[in-house]
Amino acid sequence: MMAAVTRRLWEVSVFGRTTQRLPMVPSQVFRDPPADWLSECERLLFDLHRLPPNWDSYGAAPVDRESVQHASALLRALAVMPNIESPLVTATPDGNAAFCWDYGERSLDLEIQTSGVVEYAYLDEVDDSKDEEGQTKDILFIAHLLSG
Repeated sequence: MMAAVTRRLWEVSVFGRTTQRLPMVPSQVFRDPPADWLSECERLLFDLHRLPPNWDSYGAAPVDRESVQHASALLRALAVMPNIESPLVTATPDGNAAFCWDYGERSLDLEIQTSGVVEYAYLDEVDDSKDEEGQTKDILFIAHLLSG
């Protein structure tokens, strides 16, 4: 007799009013509770609001609240996915929240725009044919890049 696998539809409000509906997947695919790094990363993310204009002494804009809100939603979505490690939380001179992951020979940088679009740059020092950059709102694509 085959064991029944519990399935659920996973919905997450990630980019403003857009709700991302992920396909039916086994519920054990997601972490419950979310990764232990989530609360510290969110605290660092919301601390970005305290950066004043010119925070980098080169004319950087203050970090936009909408970018931080979209970035927080993205973090919450990634925190329930297995094998996603804590990112470096930072800001860009344009006033957007940003995340960086460095896995030795692979790295991923994300810049979260006020519109919710995520600009990404993925680098693989071993196989540069995997290098890519672009824009996305697809959380699963971002998770795929992080899982290498």
